[in-house]
Amino acid sequence: MKKNFTKLSLLALALLLMIAPAVNGQAHETPKAVTVEGDMAPLPAFAFANLDGTQLTPEALPQNMPVIFFYFDPDCEHCQQEAKWVAEAIGPGEKGDKFTGISLVWVSWGEMDAIQNFKDTFFAGVKHDNLIFCKDTEYMIDEYFGYSEVPSIYVYNNKWLRTASFKNETHPTILIPKAWK
Repeated sequence: MKKNFTKLSLLALALLLMIAPAVNGQAHETPKAVTVEGDMAPLPAFAFANLDGTQLTPEALPQNMPVIFFYFDPDCEHCQQEAKWVAEAIGPGEKGDKFTGISLVWVSWGEMDAIQNFKDTFFAGVKHDNLIFCKDTEYMIDEYFGYSEVPSIYVYNNKWLRTASFKNETHPTILIPKAWK
């Protein structure tokens, strides 16, 4: 009886040792972006509040230019990682701004001062002609873009047709080609 108990204990221990590294590794991996190829839906008639209190609508964006919307929470670690990647891709760097010719609109439901702090923290000194931060004061993001969680990213080409959507942090090397589809 004692011999069977020992064998069973050793078997359980061996199984635990095989499973533990896999479970531990999963806990530290960066979540994979859930990509939805674009349905070519047109840019919605949105209205968000800019940090200066003015309203951002499609008419305020440069025409015939791709636009990427980043729906974020200033306290979200995945959103902060996305911001770091985007800021690095903008520069300064040897190869210059990889987002040249693309409008980047960061939208949050957070308080204006938290959005401003996010911008100051992750984009201090970053120069990009169309880097916009705003608040969804009416909580309409789901109405405009469909179900959204943070971070969510919506990519529109220069004809303002949606070419891709992402539900999680997504590296610029994936985003930028989608903007030029």
